[in-house]
Amino acid sequence: MSRLGVWRIAERGPERIPVAGGDFEAHLESWIEADPTLLEAGLRTVGRQVVTFEAYDPGAGEQVLVRQRTETETPEAESRKWRAQSVEAFMTGAEASGVGAPFRALLEAGARNGLHLRPWKRSVMVTPLCNRARMLYTVRSYPTKGGQILIWVAPDAFTEFFPSVTLVKVIGELGEGDRRALVPDDVETSVSGLDRLFTRIRNSREQPEEDQED
Repeated sequence: MSRLGVWRIAERGPERIPVAGGDFEAHLESWIEADPTLLEAGLRTVGRQVVTFEAYDPGAGEQVLVRQRTETETPEAESRKWRAQSVEAFMTGAEASGVGAPFRALLEAGARNGLHLRPWKRSVMVTPLCNRARMLYTVRSYPTKGGQILIWVAPDAFTEFFPSVTLVKVIGELGEGDRRALVPDDVETSVSGLDRLFTRIRNSREQPEEDQED
């Protein structure tokens, strides 16, 4: 069950707006699975509750703040709760689905460059070690109908956690953000791009910035 709270941000402070009703997905796992970029902003977990905060501008200079809270799970829901698999289990599943080699290559590129692999429901999220809740990129463990592998990339997160690389550089190596369906040649390009980015990051830690090549 989810509850919705809506406030108008007025001159004298927030004013609650009565809500007649709403239909919201109580568990956000499926949303995040469909769009892992939701992990970048707007979500935080409190105990077993998920709370979202969003500000909307309906026009006329007004702003409306919306809060959704997912209620604490019942014991019955807890018994049905999805349980995390290991990264190796995901790799085995990817092999069975026909995308084992590209799936493994994209994850191994993250691991050898010092990133954390965080299994999710049907994908593995690759994060900085210092913040395992922030996505750098996510790889789905089963193919599209055309046999491609899906990857989500967050270029802004790369520049936030690794400021020695620019947004232009990240996009040049990994492509634009959002979801992409990769064929084998694209996977090889992405893996090489990740290695080049982290070579640059490591070099920046070892030598003054003015001595680095563009």
